[in-house]
Amino acid sequence: MRNESEIRFSLIIPSKKRPEYLKKCVDSFFQKAHEPHFIEAIVLLDIEDIEYCHDMQHFFLDSGHNICVVIKKNGAVDFNRHYMNHGAQCSHGHYMWVLNDECEMETDEWDRIIQEAVNDPDRNELQRSPAAPLYIMTSDDTHTHEGSFH
Repeated sequence: MRNESEIRFSLIIPSKKRPEYLKKCVDSFFQKAHEPHFIEAIVLLDIEDIEYCHDMQHFFLDSGHNICVVIKKNGAVDFNRHYMNHGAQCSHGHYMWVLNDECEMETDEWDRIIQEAVNDPDRNELQRSPAAPLYIMTSDDTHTHEGSFH
């Protein structure tokens, strides 16, 4: 059961010793957002990279962004089930977006655009309950999923 929260989007971002990528990724999503205070980033770091974790500490604290850091052992065999899902369990957002640390947001007000599209009955072809999961894909030709929302 998820907690009630005003957070709209939870960004689940694993990172492994790539500080420049991670900084650009996190900054781009918060800076391009219409309402960044309704966004959180759940950053997953591997305990084996403890020096990297310490190096990133200042960025996380000084950024002014809503960032939760999860330091955990990354079991390569069960990466999605035990690592990424742990990040999702730590999130508070109505929507979760799992992405890699090399991703950068290019669209201004991306959060407003998605929120309006999800709430627009003319664009939402699926008849679903508010509790049903919704798959939103970018229009970059990398995703295919029947019944998804663009």
